[in-house]
Amino acid sequence: GRDVYVEAPEEEDGEDIIGWTVLDATGATVGTVRDYEDIPGNPCIWLDTEDGEVMLPLHDDLIVSADPDALEIIMVLPEGLL
Repeated sequence: GRDVYVEAPEEEDGEDIIGWTVLDATGATVGTVRDYEDIPGNPCIWLDTEDGEVMLPLHDDLIVSADPDALEIIMVLPEGLL
């Protein structure tokens, strides 16, 4: 009959990747992460690119690597996604 309190686990909200550079598989710069949007089942990032704003799905199948020291994400971007 007593209340029990536990600490909730920290949730990753994607805010920590704002400002990171996104590169394609060839190493070319795609853009800079401007915002993170947590769409249930489909988290996305907004990029500032040379051609304007672009929204990309942040899916494990597209991410090759992420380097927190260099603040870079390397992604495989299928044709037509940009």
